[in-house]
Parts: sequence; structure tokens; C-alpha cells
Amino acid sequence: MRQQNAPQPPVSLNVMPKGKEQNREAWVDIAKAFCIMAIVQGHIFYMNWTKPYNVTLGITYMLYWFHIPAFLMLSGYLYKSLEPQELGPWVKNRTRRLLVPYASFIVLLYPVALLLNNQTASIPNMQGNLLIFLWGGKVLAGIYSIMWFITCLYLTQVIFACVETKLKKRDLLILFICAVYLFAHLLTSYLQNNWGNLITSVHKVSFLSGLGPEGLKYIDLAIICPPLSIDVVPLAVAYYGLGYLAQPYLKDVKKIAFILLPLSLCIIYYLGIVDNFAYRVDLRLGTYNHLFLDLVVPVVLSLALFSIAQYYAATPVRKFLAYIGQNTMVIMYLHFAVIVTTGLFKVDALVMFLACLTVPIAISALVFERFAITRILFLGSYNEFRKER
Repeated sequence: MRQQNAPQPPVSLNVMPKGKEQNREAWVDIAKAFCIMAIVQGHIFYMNWTKPYNVTLGITYMLYWFHIPAFLMLSGYLYKSLEPQELGPWVKNRTRRLLVPYASFIVLLYPVALLLNNQTASIPNMQGNLLIFLWGGKVLAGIYSIMWFITCLYLTQVIFACVETKLKKRDLLILFICAVYLFAHLLTSYLQNNWGNLITSVHKVSFLSGLGPEGLKYIDLAIICPPLSIDVVPLAVAYYGLGYLAQPYLKDVKKIAFILLPLSLCIIYYLGIVDNFAYRVDLRLGTYNHLFLDLVVPVVLSLALFSIAQYYAATPVRKFLAYIGQNTMVIMYLHFAVIVTTGLFKVDALVMFLACLTVPIAISALVFERFAITRILFLGSYNEFRKER
């Protein structure tokens, strides 16, 4: 008689290659915990401005400077060099671990999305929504908004792996990363100037709903919407590649924390206080228009975050933070639904933040991790399937 499989550790959003998960570094999970906390808090502020508006708006802009670039750098740090014959199985593994949960969470959240948007499960609605899901990227809105990152991450991984298997020399990889970084800025500049002549999706994004005249009621955004966020991939590949090239140095980046932390404070002070947060980075919207700052600011702030994570790795809270970091996938997918749902009850921002972390982790522990099929569908874990076969 086959014994029931024991619950497995949660699969994180990360891009850890096969075979390396057994020897994961605690600081990486802690850094991912900080990143997902920054993403959650940024989205809470973005959807529920609180007084004083200028403070919450400034914090939101600051969080956007680094949280996605830091994730991408961590992903690159965990990438392991491949031989050409390993590329096919590796891409297959990435597809299972990222795109299968991507599709599963779209289906899981669909009834919630219909309910929140007062839609019915009619054939026309389902057909229209199916087209949106297939297009992906920036057209995914509401509780699906964060899912642009999954397809962007998948394409980033596959493209970098294909290039890395060919360009083994470090100098050639550096040239490649410089080239895609420059191309990313040329591409976003071209799209911002010309996309409206091709196809434009204008989203009316609600802000400050129900609040007084202190802030904007809404902002009209002409959002550039290539499929699957492929327009963002070149910049994502650059950050990912930087993480890979910096592997020998990131292992003990806390040694230069005495430089990184003051430098980060100087950046925040100048760009935030002096320049009034005029500098913006938002990969989802393709907002990165400064060739110099788009490299310096996200990288310096990410390295500072990594150094802090390495210090926390030697403290009693390391297991708690690492556990959050190991659950980045479910938090990433579900936190928007938690924000919208708790927002209906006008809960405090702190309660909303805690719910965004605890509710997805609880769902993962009580449901996704308990059964082999849910581990496959929602966590991208095929280990038990391989054993049974």
C-alpha cells in the first residue's frame, strides 16, 4: 500500500536551479522576504492612500525603486551555469515551476475576480477574459495585476539561459548585459512615443476613492501593453545578469554594508527629499527613462537590502523571515486578492499588511502543501510525481 506523501516545504517564487534547493543560503530567503514585504506594502499604499498623502506616495515610489530589481538580481544569483545539452530539460523545469502555477492561480482566482467586478460567468465574459489572460502582461488588472511579473521572469530566465550556454566567457556576458540594458531604454522610449499609433490601452486607475479633495480622484494612464510584458524583459535580463555575474561578491556583501547603507540613505535623501521623488521606476508600466539612475539606484538599494539580510541571517528571527521568503510564490499571487477583500472592510493598513502575508501562507500550508496535485498545480513541485512514476 502506498503511503500518503508527507507535506513538502513550500516552493518559493525563486529561480533556484535543480539540485541547489537542498543547500539554499538563509540570507537569500530573508532577502526575498524583505522584497515581498516591500511589494505588498507598495501595493497597499498604491491602492489605499493614507494621510499624509505625500509621505505614503513617496514611500511607494521608493519601494518601487528596488523591490522588483532585487528579486531579479536574486534570481540571477541563484542561476547555475548550464551546458548546451542541459538547456532543454532546464527550460522544461522552468515551464513547470512557473507557468503551471501561473495558469492554476488564474483559474483559482477567477470566481473572486468575477465577484469583485460584479460580472457573471457568461460566455461573452469568459471569452473576453480568456483573451486578456492569453495576452497577459499589463492588461492583467485588479487581483491579477502582479502576474505580469511571472511571465516576465520566465522569459528572462529562458533568454538568459539560452545566451549563457553560448557565451561562456565573462567578458562576452558583460557586453551582452550592457547591450540589453541599453536596448531596454531605447525600446521603452520608442514605445512611449509610438505605441499609441499602434495599439493603446487606456486604464482609468482609481485612487483615493471616497476620500476628501486632498488628493487625486483618478489618473488616466496610457499603458503600453505588448503581450506577456515582453517589452520589460530586456531590462529584467540586465538585472538578472548582474545578479549572476555578481555571484562571487554577493555571498558576503555585508562586508561593504558600511558603504552601501550610507550611500542608500544619501540616494533616498536626494531623490526623495531634495528632488521630491521625481525619479520613478516601475517595470510593470515600462517606466524607466534614466540610463544612469536606473542602474545605480536599484542596484545600490538592492545590495544594501542583501547586506541587511545577511546580518539577519545570524539572528534568532532568521527562520521566521526565511519561512516568509520561501513562500514568496503564494504571497505574490494572492496578496492582491487579500488587499481588495480586506479593503472592503476598511481595515487598518497594518492589519491589511499582516493579512497579505499570513493568509496566503496559511492557505499554502493547509491546502497547497498537503496534496501532491496541489503541490504540482500551485507550487510547481513535481518531486512526488517523479517518485510515484
